[in-house]
Amino acid sequence: MSATVTKENTGRFTGRTEAYAKHRPSFPSSVPTEIFTHLTADSGATILDVGSGTAIVSDLILQNLKQAGKTSIKVIGLEPNAEMRAAGDDYMKAAGASGDEFRSISATGEHTELPDKSVDVVTMASTFHWLDGPKTRAECLRILKDPNAGGVAIMENQTRPVETIEEPNLRAFMTGYKEIREKFESGQTNKQHEATMNETAMNAFFGPKGYTTKRFAVPWSMKWETFKGVMHSDSTTPNPDNEKYGAFYGEMEALFNKWEKDGRMDFVYDAVLYYGHISS
Repeated sequence: MSATVTKENTGRFTGRTEAYAKHRPSFPSSVPTEIFTHLTADSGATILDVGSGTAIVSDLILQNLKQAGKTSIKVIGLEPNAEMRAAGDDYMKAAGASGDEFRSISATGEHTELPDKSVDVVTMASTFHWLDGPKTRAECLRILKDPNAGGVAIMENQTRPVETIEEPNLRAFMTGYKEIREKFESGQTNKQHEATMNETAMNAFFGPKGYTTKRFAVPWSMKWETFKGVMHSDSTTPNPDNEKYGAFYGEMEALFNKWEKDGRMDFVYDAVLYYGHISS
């Protein structure tokens, strides 16, 4: 099953950009290090960051390669949502990226509008489940300079399954959290994620050469404001104009207050990375 590119998907994060930029976590620096240890990005390389959003990962990629001594790196942030793209441009400008180092484009992963063989590595952070897998795969094969040297890296942050959590208070909190999310969210969105972020979908996308999966444990301590901001940055939660908004965040705040310690909840989530050389 593949996701379908729709106006609804493109506009999902409109109104959530500020929360996304302020509260969404990036990825550990070990993630791009892992990527570029195995996918070639020499000096002068062009990296396409599909679904670049507020450009948090674009900046992480650029800084990682520069710290590795690579020069004249170009990162293209592909983001179809105008509000998110503008925030990404502002973020990269504030981070000191020059116009030669970063530029953003309005397009989709299925139709990048880039020339043939123009990109060394394609990255997708928390994006793949919104895309049509076969069409995105075909587009990556078209734009990659050398799929045998470069390739594609897909990453996302995942909460850990409740049954694997040993600490009793955190387990109770995450059980309640999952129940509230399932109560208020669209089941179709969850099904779309499950249908695209699994072994079958990854095998189909990367093809005969296969892919590698790496998981990075990330500890995170959050106050209520951050916890609420992360939830609001998620396009599957109720917006302020939704009649369920007050009830959703009311239940979440009550849950947080029940289990917090010194005003915080301590988590461990996984940054999950899939990467490989795709082939026709």
